[in-house]
Amino acid sequence: MKWKEENLRSSIKNFKCRRCGYDKAHLETRQTRSADEGMTHFITCLKCGKMIKIGS
Repeated sequence: MKWKEENLRSSIKNFKCRRCGYDKAHLETRQTRSADEGMTHFITCLKCGKMIKIGS
């Protein structure tokens, strides 16, 4: 499980957190609904931990 968690995340450049203004975050993509739905993207600020959900 640890390998999966580490390898499904990637870093984002040119990101600015709306809460704290920090410029680094992780992007994680998950299938949160049925297989015929689009993927859901989660962007998490590395400083304050605010999560933004994009997609389904």
